[in-house]
Order: sequence, then C-alpha cells, then structure tokens
Amino acid sequence: LSSYGIGQVTKTYLANGASWGEEGPKAVVSHILESLDETSIMGRIKEELINKLKIKDFSQNQQQQS
Repeated sequence: LSSYGIGQVTKTYLANGASWGEEGPKAVVSHILESLDETSIMGRIKEELINKLKIKDFSQNQQQQS
C-alpha cells in the first residue's frame, strides 16, 4: 500500500512539471493519502496475485502433462 501511495505522489509531482504546485508537498501528499481506499487497493492486489498464481499453476500443469 505504501508503494502505491509513493507512486501516486511521484505521478502527481511529475504531472505538475516536476513541481509540487502552489500548495506545496505536504498538501499534495495529504490529498493523496485522503483519497486512498485501502480496501479497493488490497482487493486489486489480491486479484492480481490470484491471476498470477492461476497462470503459474496452468503452466506447471502443462509441463507435467508433456
């Protein structure tokens, strides 16, 4: 979750032309942290992991059948 937050902060900074804007870095980070929805982020991570495991299991089964 912290990596996601850092990514959003970086994205915002770069989108503003490598500037924090008039509000400054503390305000930008505060806005991003307020907007984070931990439940949905964790749900997406869980879904991605499940899909990766399914692909891995599928390829292992294919190798065993060969």
